Order: sequence, then C-alpha cells, then structure tokens
Amino acid sequence: MRDEEKLIKELANSFGIQEAYGKSRASHYDAATGTLYCEGLTISKSTVNKALEYFERQKNYRKSIAARSSDCMDQYLINVVAHNAIQMLIENLKE
Repeated sequence: MRDEEKLIKELANSFGIQEAYGKSRASHYDAATGTLYCEGLTISKSTVNKALEYFERQKNYRKSIAARSSDCMDQYLINVVAHNAIQMLIENLKE
C-alpha cells in the first residue's frame, strides 16, 4: 500500500469514517445485477451495456473509414481500446 493511501485510511479511521472510505474507494462488479460500482458511482447494467454498444458502433464506423485517414485510424484504435477495456474490466471484476 502506498504511503499516501495508508495516511488517508488512517485519517478516515481517526474520524470514524473508515468503512465509508473503503466502500467509496472499492470498485466492483455485481454479476447478479450487472451493476458496476466505480469511483463512488453506481453504474447500472443498462448504462454499462449502452457504453459497450456505443463503443462497438464507433469502432465499426471508424474502421470503415480508417484506411482513408490517419486521424480516423487513431479514433478507431481509441474506440477499440475503450470497448475492450470495458469488457475486460467486467470480466476481471466478476471473479
């Protein structure tokens, strides 16, 4: 654990908010509901699926024009990364 993180946890504990600090900092995926808990946010299964669909559409669109423009190729690769990162995050957090 980094010194900064340890200090923050110690301060939270001294103020009696250790439990709340830990919950707001911990990211996890509830496979039963499809909900992603991340950075203190609750992201519904519907929103996660919309993000995947959005990046899939963008990826397909950018791929179709990527050969004509290096800017489009960069955008295509960014969408590939985003789409795959969401999929990998969900798979890793399920375990």
